[in-house]
Amino acid sequence: MSGRVVASAPGKLVLVGEYAVVDGRPAVVAAVDRRAVCVVEAADELRVRGNDPRWTPVSAAMLDDDTALATCEQPLLVAVLRRLRARALEPVRASVSTTSFSSDAGKLGLGSSAAAAVAFARALLPGATLDDVHT
Repeated sequence: MSGRVVASAPGKLVLVGEYAVVDGRPAVVAAVDRRAVCVVEAADELRVRGNDPRWTPVSAAMLDDDTALATCEQPLLVAVLRRLRARALEPVRASVSTTSFSSDAGKLGLGSSAAAAVAFARALLPGATLDDVHT
């Protein structure tokens, strides 16, 4: 990778069925005008960060060991890297921000995790589709 890639994805608002999805039932959702934004740049090692200013180095153990994944500071981003691992990831710094999903009063109640995962995958793989990141 050379240069810088920026990608974003919209958040979601669950209109109907918020708890039904826990049991595998359908829900009705809508995209909202708040976006997760990911910036990926070439680096010496693979590192990620969310809204926290600290960078988390991604180790081979995090990509291979469920215990290491469960205890790392950015489990969602590392889980996305696990799914994309077969694509020969280069060392990059990847920063994902979901600050637009909050206001001065706190969280807005909008779904940001899926948006963060999709923006991250999209930035890593400019030709990616949602099929590349589903679980």
